Amino acid sequence: MRSPATPQTSIVGVGGNETTRYTNQPTAAYPCDLNPAAYNNSEKPVSMPTSLPISDGSGLVVDVVNRLEQLLGNKLNATVSQVGDTTKLVVDMDNLKARAIQEKLAVWMPTVPRVLIGGTWHSKTQYRHHDHKFIKYSTEFSDPPAIIVGINSLEIDRGANIRVKATVEDVHEHIFGAHIRTWLNTRLCSAGCTWLAAPRGHPYFQVGTFDTTTVYSPGNPQQLTHRNIVFKHPYEAPPKVVVWLNKLDLSQDNNGRIIAFATDISAIGFTVHINTWNNTELYQAGISWFAYPSDYLGICSGNMVGTSGVVRFERKFSKSPSIVLVGLTKLDSDRHDRCSVKIATEAVSEAGMGIKIEGWGDTLLHSAGASYIAIE
Repeated sequence: MRSPATPQTSIVGVGGNETTRYTNQPTAAYPCDLNPAAYNNSEKPVSMPTSLPISDGSGLVVDVVNRLEQLLGNKLNATVSQVGDTTKLVVDMDNLKARAIQEKLAVWMPTVPRVLIGGTWHSKTQYRHHDHKFIKYSTEFSDPPAIIVGINSLEIDRGANIRVKATVEDVHEHIFGAHIRTWLNTRLCSAGCTWLAAPRGHPYFQVGTFDTTTVYSPGNPQQLTHRNIVFKHPYEAPPKVVVWLNKLDLSQDNNGRIIAFATDISAIGFTVHINTWNNTELYQAGISWFAYPSDYLGICSGNMVGTSGVVRFERKFSKSPSIVLVGLTKLDSDRHDRCSVKIATEAVSEAGMGIKIEGWGDTLLHSAGASYIAIE
C-alpha cells in the first residue's frame, strides 16, 4: 500500500462551491460528520491544489480553522493571506485528510451564498430587432458582478444573413438586463442565451469577451481570426477555459459555418479562435470566455461536437450538479433553408449527461457543437 503524500498540502475551492463569502453574511452551522480515518485505506494519494479562498473577513477563517482542528484532533499549521478581495487559507495536512475535507465542506457550509450563478433566457422576438429581459440573481452580490452570455438557440428566416447578438446591460448587485438583437434585413423569429455571473475581479473565476471587429471590419471578412487573451490574475497552473459564441453575422449566400475554440492555454492566458471554412463569409462574430482552476472540484466543463452525444464529467460529483450551462461553439447550417438550432441537456446525473443540438422545421443542420459548465 502506498503511503499518503508528504504533508504541506493545502486546499482550494473546498466542496467545489459556496466557498467565497460576501461581507456581512451570517456564519454557517457545521454538522460534525467528517471521519478522515475512513480514507486511511486509500490506495494512492490525492493530488491537491495550493490554496483556499473562503472569506472576505477573518471571522470565518478562524471558525474554519477551529472546526478543522476539532475534527482532525490536532492543531493545524494554518496561514492566511490576502489576494485582492479574497482571503486564502493554507493548511498543512496530508492529502488524505485534505480530500476528506474537500468532500465534506459543502455539507458543513449549507448556507454560504454561491460564488457563481447562472441561468438561461429564451426570447420570442417575433421578428423584432431587439428584445430584452431583466433577470434577478438567486443570491444578491455585494457589488455588480461580471456576467457573460452565450447563444443557446436561434431561429432565423431564410433570405438574409444569419445575424444575432446576445449582450448584457444594466448590471447591478441584484439584477441585470439580458438583450438579444439582430439588424438590417434579418428576420429573427426567436433566440436564447445562457448566462454566468461571477464576482468581479475574482482571482479564480475570470471572464471576458472577444469580438472580431477588433481585428477586422465587417466589410473585409476573414476566415481565420485569433487573439491572445491575458488573464488579469495569473493562475498557478493552466486553468480550464470555456468559450461560447455570443454574436454571429454569416453570409446568406453560402452555408452558415462558424467554430470557436481556445488553444495554448497557460497559467497567464490563452489564444481564442473564431473561424469559418470553405466558401462561407464571416462578417463578424464574438465570444464569451470563462476560466477557472483546473483542479476546482465543484466544477466540470467540456465540449461536445455533433448533434447528439453523452458527456462524462471528468470528476464525478457527489450529487447531480445544481447548475448546468451550455452555449453554442459550432454551427454548420444549410443556406437553402431556415437556420434554427437549440441546445438541450437530458438525464443529468453526478456522472454526466446527454446533450442534443437540434434543428427543426426545414432546417438542415450538417454539424454543430457546444461547450458546457456543470456546477455542483
